[in-house]
Amino acid sequence: PHGIIAAVGPCIAQRSYEVGPEFPEPFLSDDPDSAVFFAPAPRQDHYLFNLSGYVARQLAKLGILTVVRTPCDTFWEEGRFFSHRRAVRRGEPDYGLGLSAIVLER
Repeated sequence: PHGIIAAVGPCIAQRSYEVGPEFPEPFLSDDPDSAVFFAPAPRQDHYLFNLSGYVARQLAKLGILTVVRTPCDTFWEEGRFFSHRRAVRRGEPDYGLGLSAIVLER
């Protein structure tokens, strides 16, 4: 994929993305090296998932070598981003949505 530049994010950061014990299994079954994207969480048998790191590596495996990852955390940066996870944790009835885009230049 010559000439492709990918951007990942803004998205939830690893410190905010706690997942249950069943979540890593499909990733690890597909690629045991995916274990690097799961850190132990404070809760027993839970993990913190590095979503942007995982996506960046998947893009690199496809041959997309220029991947820019934003340092944002949509969970904590309430003034800048909507967050489904934040809204659910607070028991809020609604939340906003983000937008993704792909630009093709000739």
